[in-house]
Amino acid sequence: MTGKWDRLWYRRPAGVWEEALPIGNGRLGAMLFGGVRLDRILLNEDTLWAGYPRETVDCEARRHLARARELIFAGRLTEAQRLIESRMTGRNVQPYLPLGELAIEWLDGEDDAPDYVRSLRIFDGVADVRFASGGLRMRRAYWASAPDQVIVVRYEAEGGMMNLAAALSSPVRSSVSVMDDGRTLVLAGRAPSHVADNWRGDHPEPVLYEEGRGMRFEARVRLETDGVVEAEGERLIVRGASRLTAYIAAATAFVDWRTPPDESGAHSARCEAWLREAERSGYEALLERHLADHRAFMGRVSLRLAGGEAAGLPDADSPGSHAAGKDATGSDTAGSDAVGSAAATAESGQAGMDRSEAGWTASFGLNRVSMNDLPTDERLKAYQSGNPDPALEALYFQYGRYLLLASSRPGTQPANLQGIWNPHVQPPWFSDYTININTEMNYWPAEVCNLSECHEPLFAMLGELAESGTRTARIHYGCRGWTAHHNVDLWRMSTPSDGSASWAFWPMGGAWLATHLWERYLFEPDLDFLRGTAYPLMRGAAQFCLDWLVPGPDGTLVTNPSTSPENVFLTPEGEPCSVTWGSTMDMAIIRELFAACIEASRLLGTDEPLRGELEAALAKLPPYRIGRHGQLQEWAVDYDEHEPGHRHVSHLFGLFPGSHLNETTPELLEAARVTLERRLKHGGGHTGWSCAWLILLYARLKDAETARGFIRTLLARSTYPNLLDAHPPFQIDGNFGGAAGIAELLVQSHLGSVDLLPALPADWRSGEVRGLHARGGFTIDIAWADGTLREARITSRYGKPLRVRHARPVAVYGPDGALLLHLAPGEAPPAIDTAKGGVYRIVPV
Repeated sequence: MTGKWDRLWYRRPAGVWEEALPIGNGRLGAMLFGGVRLDRILLNEDTLWAGYPRETVDCEARRHLARARELIFAGRLTEAQRLIESRMTGRNVQPYLPLGELAIEWLDGEDDAPDYVRSLRIFDGVADVRFASGGLRMRRAYWASAPDQVIVVRYEAEGGMMNLAAALSSPVRSSVSVMDDGRTLVLAGRAPSHVADNWRGDHPEPVLYEEGRGMRFEARVRLETDGVVEAEGERLIVRGASRLTAYIAAATAFVDWRTPPDESGAHSARCEAWLREAERSGYEALLERHLADHRAFMGRVSLRLAGGEAAGLPDADSPGSHAAGKDATGSDTAGSDAVGSAAATAESGQAGMDRSEAGWTASFGLNRVSMNDLPTDERLKAYQSGNPDPALEALYFQYGRYLLLASSRPGTQPANLQGIWNPHVQPPWFSDYTININTEMNYWPAEVCNLSECHEPLFAMLGELAESGTRTARIHYGCRGWTAHHNVDLWRMSTPSDGSASWAFWPMGGAWLATHLWERYLFEPDLDFLRGTAYPLMRGAAQFCLDWLVPGPDGTLVTNPSTSPENVFLTPEGEPCSVTWGSTMDMAIIRELFAACIEASRLLGTDEPLRGELEAALAKLPPYRIGRHGQLQEWAVDYDEHEPGHRHVSHLFGLFPGSHLNETTPELLEAARVTLERRLKHGGGHTGWSCAWLILLYARLKDAETARGFIRTLLARSTYPNLLDAHPPFQIDGNFGGAAGIAELLVQSHLGSVDLLPALPADWRSGEVRGLHARGGFTIDIAWADGTLREARITSRYGKPLRVRHARPVAVYGPDGALLLHLAPGEAPPAIDTAKGGVYRIVPV
């Protein structure tokens, strides 16, 4: 692609990790610093974790369950919490680890250079560095290939020759050698068998290495150049080169979650095979395959917002665009626009909405001078100072899509707390899968943002967790089905973790994750997926919930023990406590899961007896309760809050990501609004991911301006110069939640109809979005001007009935151009029978 609109760019190298740029192919990741003299490339591989398969189930835990329940129903809550924490919690997970660092030193270079530009083109998935120094002009390109499973680094020089040194290192115990070919570096190591948490600081040996235990791993870097390569100790020296290509391959000895790592050395053979195939294919062919693959995903969705150029569409005339010819990657810049435009058009299947820059500017009167001319870090500072920049928000949306594609692809591990980019041996929160909000938020944009395939690693993990969690459910609690708690790692630990019951004892993680399977079906209504993948896992999670429910004091079915993730209330005696019965979030998740399982079993014509169990239990769940402040109660009892501004808003699950709090329950919607106001009044939403959740909650409340305010807060307060989310420290969930929130302002479909522009902020006065997905199997394109719908086109991908909603009167036209109906605001939208592949046009009247 050719403009600045689709890229992050900077006038200086990264000085710290939070300024480096991420690339990834789902399995391999790299953070790029782009130094002039010393070019640091930090590497990750998604199966490099500490530990090994080990038993975490506690056969003694169930001994204490009945007593804990008795204490809770007797009101002896702090006593119950002490019992749970001493007898029913477990051990911590193992962390995700860094692989190592490739450092390429320019031996004749200085630390600084004039005309320096460092950038990441998110549509292409290519980062580059350009500068001039002493008459030599250097260009570098970096990308991670999913088709060929290598990371590629390319150096090119004009006006002189390069003398370089390449070295590999790792913070994990390892050794470096040079292969007999004299041009391949090999980093071989073994991960720790155990890593302690990083917050206590009291372990005498927090990183434990044991002979024969822990994951073996390897990285190889092979150099290809027109210069001369020679080994110098553990480095490779390149002299007299005008070009250099480094192919990077990496692998671990991971087999699967329950099998000890393979000691045969097969991971080394895989690295060598990838390198040989990469060399055989050659740089140009690798790049062509990478661009075709990456653009096919990124080109599905485009977003334009008034106030700047587009994020997600070509802009050949934007300031700073490259002339036609070869860019730093060696690809044709003129041709790349055609490829990107064709990819986006083919996906949306639409015609008639003018995609050209001239058409866009003519339609919406956008000012061509924009903040896009500023480097991203300066642009972010300007935004933080109060300068409006809708195009930066559009870029942030597309960056979220980019990060999901880079960290989660079919066949890889799911995106963890840091995606796949972690430099620490003792990372924050183990860089694990925290499933009481964070992992779920990672995947909120997957369906609506048209990256459904990126959801698949999560579903694969659920299949493995269901196996692990079946033993946990049976042995810890005597329940059918499967469960998972707060933290999960590569080894699929499903048991409670160590620590406070407020986070460690929460057996609803599996049930929440299972709702993602139903969401996938709603967006992609494929009965084969429902029958073969989704329903069996949903069924098991629902069976656990059926058995976990017990009669409460008022005769309703409740969970006991129960917590509201990471939050604490005050008992009637004024003591801080987190353990009670029937927390609102528990009941909301169960309500959502049971309803989904009931409908799924009907669609599949199966499991009638279980359906009856679910329907009977669903009818006995307690209703939502409104507290004395007018708020939605977080717990069954209207306790005082220990931290009124807590970062979690778990009791609003039914508003988002759930759907049973909606305009048909106006009193509960108002209580949800009061809840948010009280949280915010006391400082809530202060982490990046928490702020992102607020965007989605206010979008569901149709409060466009407050939602837009939290987009501003997310970018202004919780975003690093490389646009990664600041918890702080870095956590990737806020990026994904922010992207999902922007989409939710433009299209909603959780109530059985496609709601067009349901919460459009005033600052986005004109715009266009293409390629979003809606439940029912629809692809959505919308254009608007001066805050008013101009035109929408809905493509039916499955031929399912379509219902349309909009705040103003509209007309709906069929694929043949015939008028199908007029819709007035507020009326129940009738179902329109659609044809698979048909395009339905909606215009104002």
